Amino acid sequence: MSAKSDKSFRADRVFEEFLSQLDSEQMLKLVPDTAAQSRDMLNFAAAVKMGKKEDEIWRRITGYANMNRELAGAICKRFPEVRALEIMGGNGLVSNLLSECGMRTMCTDIAPGRKNDYISMRTATFCDILPLDAVSAVKRFGKNCDLLVCSWPPQGENRVLQAFKEFAKLRKDAKMLYFGELRGGFNADDEFFDSAQIVDELDGINKLHIPHIGSKDVIRLLKLKS
Repeated sequence: MSAKSDKSFRADRVFEEFLSQLDSEQMLKLVPDTAAQSRDMLNFAAAVKMGKKEDEIWRRITGYANMNRELAGAICKRFPEVRALEIMGGNGLVSNLLSECGMRTMCTDIAPGRKNDYISMRTATFCDILPLDAVSAVKRFGKNCDLLVCSWPPQGENRVLQAFKEFAKLRKDAKMLYFGELRGGFNADDEFFDSAQIVDELDGINKLHIPHIGSKDVIRLLKLKS
């Protein structure tokens, strides 16, 4: 007689408990080296039927930007010799991986230690994060940076546009490396997408990026419309 399935067993709870025990150095070792590994990680999460948790568990390791080291390397190759300022940096994973491959980065976030439902993957902090809101960060450091970086600004959030405008006051060639969904998606607001235009769709980089389950997040280089 075959054993009956124990429906009380939840793989997501096992992974949550496991990840909660790791420090930032150990978490970094779990970040996929390649896009293929990132896809395998997502497929595994789906295969063990984590349900609504499968995307979240994957995200706790790869961040909302779904980072892998191959992707970070491609970004650094596309933007050599760049000094980047990341706003709304969350747990600092994007800045950490970009700095690993040679980009000079500064990471900021309004509340680096905050955890809530939206920031559910903040199980560790991966770099030094200055506690500044997006606009204040640009006013303080923007003049010494070449590129603004923003990953998954919250839906309805207008400060990402205000920060971009402040950056444009400091640099005539102001550009933003944007990670997230486009108009009508889960990020920013209509005013942001009315004001910004795509400079480069970064096709080669996006080939190494795995979107979230059920979303259409991309990586784009943006500038403000004249």
